[in-house]
Amino acid sequence: MKNPSRFLALFPLFVGCLLGFADDGIPVLHGPFRGDGLAFFFVHPGGPLKLDVTVHPDGQAKFPKALVRFFDSSEKLVGWNYDPLVPGKPATFSQTYAEQSPAGVYQVRTSLVEATCDVAATPARSFAVIPSRCRLVATGKDQFKEAYLVVTDNAPDKVYLKHAFGTWKLWTPDGKLLLENMETGHSSKELETSELRGKILKLSMYAGSPNQSYLAASQMPLFLSPSASCAQAVGSSLNKSSDGSLHPFPYQCRIKDFVLSLKRDDLEVEIVPMRSLKSEWEREPNARALIDQAFRYVNPILSRQVIDPGHPDFGKVPGDNFVALARIASLNRPINPYYRNPAIINRALLGLFAKYLTFHENETVQNDENNYNGTDALFCAFEISQAVSFLVPVLDDEMRDLAIEGIQRLADRFPFYHVSCENQSSHWLMTFQFLAEAAPKFGDYARLARDYAVNLTDPERNIYMKTGYQREANGPDATYQGLTNCIQALYYRKTQDQVILGGLKKIIGLMNHSVAPEPDGGRIIGSSGFAHRTRGTWVQRQYHGGTMLLKGVLPEAAVWHRKPDEPAVVDDKSLTEPTDAVLDKYPQWFNYPFDPWTSYYYGYEYPSESLQEGCFPAEENDTFWRSFNDEFVAVKTKGYYAFSYTDKSMHEWQRNAICRKEVEATRNNSWNAVHGIQLVWSPEYGTLMASTGWNAHTYTMTAALLQDDTYTFPDYWKLTSKVNEETRTIELENPFLNGEATIRRTIAFHDDEIKVELLINQLKDWTPKECFEQFPIIDKPDCTFQFEFNGVWSQEPTQSCKTFKATNDKGAGFLIVFEEPVRLNWGALQEAYEYAIKPLKLELGNDFKQGQAIKLTYTIKPIR
Repeated sequence: MKNPSRFLALFPLFVGCLLGFADDGIPVLHGPFRGDGLAFFFVHPGGPLKLDVTVHPDGQAKFPKALVRFFDSSEKLVGWNYDPLVPGKPATFSQTYAEQSPAGVYQVRTSLVEATCDVAATPARSFAVIPSRCRLVATGKDQFKEAYLVVTDNAPDKVYLKHAFGTWKLWTPDGKLLLENMETGHSSKELETSELRGKILKLSMYAGSPNQSYLAASQMPLFLSPSASCAQAVGSSLNKSSDGSLHPFPYQCRIKDFVLSLKRDDLEVEIVPMRSLKSEWEREPNARALIDQAFRYVNPILSRQVIDPGHPDFGKVPGDNFVALARIASLNRPINPYYRNPAIINRALLGLFAKYLTFHENETVQNDENNYNGTDALFCAFEISQAVSFLVPVLDDEMRDLAIEGIQRLADRFPFYHVSCENQSSHWLMTFQFLAEAAPKFGDYARLARDYAVNLTDPERNIYMKTGYQREANGPDATYQGLTNCIQALYYRKTQDQVILGGLKKIIGLMNHSVAPEPDGGRIIGSSGFAHRTRGTWVQRQYHGGTMLLKGVLPEAAVWHRKPDEPAVVDDKSLTEPTDAVLDKYPQWFNYPFDPWTSYYYGYEYPSESLQEGCFPAEENDTFWRSFNDEFVAVKTKGYYAFSYTDKSMHEWQRNAICRKEVEATRNNSWNAVHGIQLVWSPEYGTLMASTGWNAHTYTMTAALLQDDTYTFPDYWKLTSKVNEETRTIELENPFLNGEATIRRTIAFHDDEIKVELLINQLKDWTPKECFEQFPIIDKPDCTFQFEFNGVWSQEPTQSCKTFKATNDKGAGFLIVFEEPVRLNWGALQEAYEYAIKPLKLELGNDFKQGQAIKLTYTIKPIR
C-alpha cells in the first residue's frame, strides 16, 4: 500500500465521495490501454474485490504476448500470469481477493506485445494508470481528455513531459494554465516542480492520431487518474523507511532497515590466503579455472569492501562485484573457507541491495520513458539474477524473499522484449533461467526462458535467423555475435534446450564461413567487411563465441579447439593474489570474475573435451555453392574458397548514426558494411585477401578520396543485388555515397577462377584526389608479391601492369589478371589483431565527366 499513513488520513473523505455514487457512477478511465509496460492502481475502501485484465491482441499481431501481475494492498505479489496469446483471441486474467480485503491501493501490472488491455474491478473502483518506463499511447482521441496527475514528493526540480501526434494542456490546482503543447510533432515540455510537489494537476490531452499519439514523463512516474480524489488517494507512490527516507516499494523499506541494522561485527571476516589451502586446491578438479576468474580476486574484494556503517560508501563492493561474494558464500568445496559465512552473506546482500534501492516506480533503474532494455539486461538483470541464484540456497526466508522480489520486478517488466543489439537482449534469456533455478514458486520462468529461446531462434519471429545470425545494429556482426552466442551456449549447457542448440549450430556454421585457416594449421584469418558494429572478425569473437562451452557438443564449435589445452597446474604462482599496486593500476580486474563468458562456466562448471570431427567450411573436401538467404554466399571449388556479402538488413533511418567517412577509423562503427567479396583463400596458400572493417584501406571495394580528405564508397542503403546459383554469379549495384557515380559489380565463380566485371557510370562531373578499386591483400612473412607487364616481372608496381602475383615459399599462391593494363600501387600498411593488410589500389583516374563509363575486368586464379 502506498504511503499508508497519508492514505488513511485522506480515506474518510474519499469514501464519502465514493458512497455518493452508484457503482456505474464511479469515475474511471476508459480503455483500451496501450503501452509496453503499464501499472494500474485501484483505490479500494475495503471488503470483497475482484480485478480483471482483458488483453486484446492487435488485428495483425502474429505473436502477441502478455504478462499480467496482481498485487495486494501491501504490494505483495499474489498473481503471476504469463501467456503467449492466440492471435485474434482476447484473453482475460483475474484475481479474486479475500471477502474482507483491507482498504488500500491494489495494483495490476502488465507487460504487453502487440496488444492492448482493458481493466475492471468488481465492485467498480476508480484507478490510476502509469506507463512504466514507456509511452502511454492513446487509443482514442478523447481517452485522456480529462485526467489528473500527482507530482511526487521526491520529484526533481525539473520534470519533462513528452508527447507526439497530439496536443495537451496542464493546469495547476487552482485552475491556472501551467503548460500547454499545441504542436503535434515529437516534442517535450519542461515542468518546474519545486512549488508543485504533492499537488494534483489537471491534464487534458487530445490524440490527433489514435494508437500513435502518446504521452510520457521523465524523472517522475506519470500517474493519470479520472478524478482529483483518486489521484490524491493513490498518493505520491512513496513508502517511508525507519530513517525517514522515501522509496517506491515497501520491499525497499525493508531492505533499508536491514542495511541500517548491520554493525561492523556483522561484516568482519578473517581473510584466509589461498596458499594456506594449497593441498585442497591441488585436489580440486579444474581448479585453475576457478582460481583465475574468481578466487584470485576474492580476498582483495573482502579487504577493500567498506564495512564501516558510518562511512558514506558503506557496503560498496570493489568493482561492484557482489556476484563474486554471492558465489563464495554458497560454494561448498574444500577450497572455499567462506562457505555459509554469515558475514560474507551480509556483504553480498549489501552489494545486491544497493542495486535494488535504485529501482524506481517503473521497476527499473532508469527513471525515463525509454523502453529500450538492453542495458538493463546486460548491466543489471544478468548480474543480479546470477547473484540471487547463488545466494538463495544460503539465505533465510526473509532475505530470500527480498533478494527475489527485486530481480523479479525487473525481469517481469521486460519479459519478452528484444532490442536492436541481441547481445544485450540475450541476457534476459539467462536472467529468466537463473530465476527458474532460484525462484520456481514465484513464476514460471523456465517457460518464459524457453519461449524467449524460441523468439531468438525461430526465423518467423527473428528474421535475421533466416540467414543465420543474431542482429547487431540491425545487421550481422562478427565480434558481438560471440557475446550473444556465449550467453545462449550457457543457457544450453544448463537446460539442454535443443531449440537454442539448433540456433547456435546455424549461427556458428555461418560465421565459420567468414574465416579460414592458414596452411600450417596455426593462424586463422577472418573477414569483417560485412560487420555492422565492430571492426573485428569471427576470430576475435567475444568470449570465445560460446565455442568453449560447446566444443564437446558441436563440431562447428570444436574446430576452434582442435589443439588440446595444456593442463593448468596449481602452484605457488597461481595461488599468488594480486598486490595492492597491481589492483590500483588495474581496478577493472575486480569486475572480471563470474561474468557468464569467463572460464568459471566453461572451465569449472561445464568443462568438456573437444570433438575431433570438426573442420572449417574452407577445408571441406566437397565443392559447394551456399547461399545464406541471399545475404551471404560461400563458394568452394577444388582450387579456392570465397565468401561474399550480398544483401543489406540495416534500415535507412540508421544512416546518420552509422555511416562515417573518416580516412582512419576513430570509432568502432566508423565504417559501415561494404558488399562484395569478403575472403579469398586456397588450401595451399591460405588467405589472399580479407575485407575488414578497420578503416578505409581494408575493404574490398571501389572507393574515392575526395578533395576534403574524406572517402566516398558504395552506398550500403542503395544496394540492389541478385544472387544466381544457376550461373554462379552475384550482381551488385550501388551509387557512391556522394552520388557521383553508380557502381555495378558482377562476380562469377568458375571452377578455376573468380571473374569480376566492374562498370562505373558517372552521374556528374567530379574530380576526386583519386578513385580506385582496392584489394586488401594479407601480408605474410613467407609471401612474395610481384607485378608483370609484357612478360617482365618486378617486385614493385610499374607504370602499367597486367598481372599481380602472390606466392608463398612453396610456390603456391594467386594471380590477379587484368583484361587491360592498369596502374597499381600499394597503400599504407594496416595492422590490427596480430596481422597486417597491404591495400593494393588499382587507379581509375581523378577527372570524370558526366556520362563517362569505366569498365574493368579481372580474374583471381589460384596457383597450386
